Amino acid sequence: MGIIHIFMKNRYAEIAIPGGPDILLTYEIPGWLSDKIRPGKRVVVPFRKTHTVGVVIKLRPDTPIERTRYISDCPDDTPVFSPAMLKLIMWLSDYYASSPGDAFRAALPGGIGVDVERIIAIRNLELDNAGLPKKAAIILELLRQHGDIPEKTLKKKVGSSGFYAALDEIISRGIAGIRLDIKKTRKPRTVAVVSTAASPAELARELDSLSTNAVKQKALLDYLLNHSEEEHIRRELSKKFGAGPVKSALDKGWIIQKDREIYRRPNIADKLSPPPPPGELTKAQNNAIKKISKSIKNKGFHSFVLWGITGSGKTEVYLNAAQKAKNKGEGVLVLVPEIALTPQLWGRFEQRFPEQVAVLHSGLRPGERFDAWRKLASGELTIAIGPRSAVFAPVKNLGLIVVDEEHETSYKQEEPPPYYNARDVAVMRASIEKCPVVLGTATPSAETYYNALEGKYELLELPERIPGAELPGVRIVDMVEEREENKNYTAFSRLLSEKLVETISKGHRAMLLLNRRGFSSYLQCPDCGYIPTCEACGVGYTYHRVDAKLRCHYCGAEIPAFDTCPECGSKDIKYRGMGTQRIEKELTEIVPPERIFRLDTDAARTHGYAKVIKEFLKNPGSVLVGTQMIAKGHDFPDVALVGVLNADIGLIIPDFRSGERIFQLLTQVSGRAGRSKIRGEVIIQTYRPDSPAIDFAVNGDVVSFFESELAARKELFYPPFGRMVRVLAHCQDPGEVRNSIFRLTRELARIDRDGNKYRLLGPASCPISKIRGEYRWHLLMKTNRLKTSVKIVKRIISNWGSKVSYKIVVDPLSLL
Repeated sequence: MGIIHIFMKNRYAEIAIPGGPDILLTYEIPGWLSDKIRPGKRVVVPFRKTHTVGVVIKLRPDTPIERTRYISDCPDDTPVFSPAMLKLIMWLSDYYASSPGDAFRAALPGGIGVDVERIIAIRNLELDNAGLPKKAAIILELLRQHGDIPEKTLKKKVGSSGFYAALDEIISRGIAGIRLDIKKTRKPRTVAVVSTAASPAELARELDSLSTNAVKQKALLDYLLNHSEEEHIRRELSKKFGAGPVKSALDKGWIIQKDREIYRRPNIADKLSPPPPPGELTKAQNNAIKKISKSIKNKGFHSFVLWGITGSGKTEVYLNAAQKAKNKGEGVLVLVPEIALTPQLWGRFEQRFPEQVAVLHSGLRPGERFDAWRKLASGELTIAIGPRSAVFAPVKNLGLIVVDEEHETSYKQEEPPPYYNARDVAVMRASIEKCPVVLGTATPSAETYYNALEGKYELLELPERIPGAELPGVRIVDMVEEREENKNYTAFSRLLSEKLVETISKGHRAMLLLNRRGFSSYLQCPDCGYIPTCEACGVGYTYHRVDAKLRCHYCGAEIPAFDTCPECGSKDIKYRGMGTQRIEKELTEIVPPERIFRLDTDAARTHGYAKVIKEFLKNPGSVLVGTQMIAKGHDFPDVALVGVLNADIGLIIPDFRSGERIFQLLTQVSGRAGRSKIRGEVIIQTYRPDSPAIDFAVNGDVVSFFESELAARKELFYPPFGRMVRVLAHCQDPGEVRNSIFRLTRELARIDRDGNKYRLLGPASCPISKIRGEYRWHLLMKTNRLKTSVKIVKRIISNWGSKVSYKIVVDPLSLL
């Protein structure tokens, strides 16, 4: 009774509205909901001219707001978000300059939603309707003809102009009202099961009494008699013995029926090869496990950087640490940078922790996401694995967080807002939940490396590969010399071609990396210079040979490829640059086509990532051609050769992190070779062999690379020495967007004349200056007063009624 009394005192709730303002909105709690409203639950509330779903953040006894609206309903029996998750998501909203509602929308995956439909319901058609405006009269007539009508349907019939004013008139006269139809988007799936109700002796008597003609009935009874302790799916029994005999058995009381919930889970297991058995742990692995385990035992926040060279056994450290958490009855959250890496890591964890692992990612069916989320929230499943969005998984009693390949840029959310980095959110979640977080990597990000140097994170090193595996030898091929001296203009140097033939002939595997999908980078007419360009984005189309399409990799637009120049009529169309599809075609001159497999975004979408990998592993003496997708986290046996076809892709990108990314990519892909008893070899083809990033990667020298990189960043006040904010303006009018961002820059410069709060870079047109028909300009802010700087920007642009839209990206990882 005391609890109810406390909540009845809290007459108001502060609610986050997805798609709503940057503040929490206050609503009054109606008496009939006073004992149901709790922080973390979803509620249906009136918002603007409609109803929507929000999340209760906190309760309060009073409010300074004079007029408030009432909460309409509460569809949740239990909170969707725990107090710890509420705190995390509100921090995320504040730090990443997002509205609270958008932050909560990001935290709740698809399939867990609530749909609200407004029904215009008749109350009294006999009331006085004299003098009704024309549109209101139309609504009244439609209600008379059709009865209650969904608001969307009514609006479509009547037209949107003046609709709500007409509807208000109808409602104010008491002719109609609004009824809410609230439905959860997903429900548990159930199946009808039957079990034996009669005793074995009774079943035996019934069996003896049946006539010899009742063949199926006798077979059913005989089956039930021999399986009397089991539950049977009714559908399966009906298939086997016929629907009539099963119904008759139910009617006679021989069996009883009930609904049993089915757990919908992705079909991963049959697409994977069995994971290797765990080997003997190295001294470094044991030391890392010991330190992480101590932190788990003490139930306190601690950040570890597990820095291990490729093939050093980081996953085995994760598994052992997870076992320590499980032994304490605690849950585990594991993040991976790509959906593509989820199946492999799931296989390792599922082998060690059968029937305890949930997978969460956007590629799942809505029902699968719904079931995984509920079973984690209830504690039936205790380990969650997934990419970026899995950082919000409702793991109960969280005891360990692992962020694998923490350096990967795919942890940064690009669209829609909030623009969070899941790695940093994971660290904050560990701090709130008071548990250790392990950031695993062979090539740490500059920020993580610096935090380890400064003692903010504890560094755990795995300097050697696990027993039986050696680091591969690395060789550089200067492609300028290859062309000049060998007159070789193909994608494959003479050395790489020879090594491919040798590797395949021995039955070993090879991997080839080209960080560009498609057949050619672009088409060009050599006669007039015409290059087909996406009108919406202003970038050249990429040619895809498989379906003969020109495709924009930014907005997805596509047009048929052509043989004749649309500008001058020339038939001499040239394919410029190379993509993975073209490499696959040229490779057939060196390797039999049946030995070649391609893995890029297009192949994964068409054939499925796991299927391509499984086929590659089933075929000894095969070659896997791919983009950076193949460089991350894979542990393929028997890979004797890795070839990097053009190590220079990415070095020319106008981004201060380009050198870091090339270094990480080359180090990671080189690590795919020599993971078994074969030592392996890596061949890196480049037109710039003197590049520091390439040189450091060839030697695997992470320390020297970051000594050089951090010194340069410190001088220029780039992260990790200063924080960065990217303010991006976009609009369909190029003049409007330019004028707006220059106006913003002048205002920011006026506010902080001495540069005490921030330093401004730009504004400038973005390297990709147009996407989806909108022109793009950006301004960079380097600051050590992040919250103050962001508040100033938000305050300025919030007062502008401009056609220009703005994005504020805190800690940007892409400047394109």
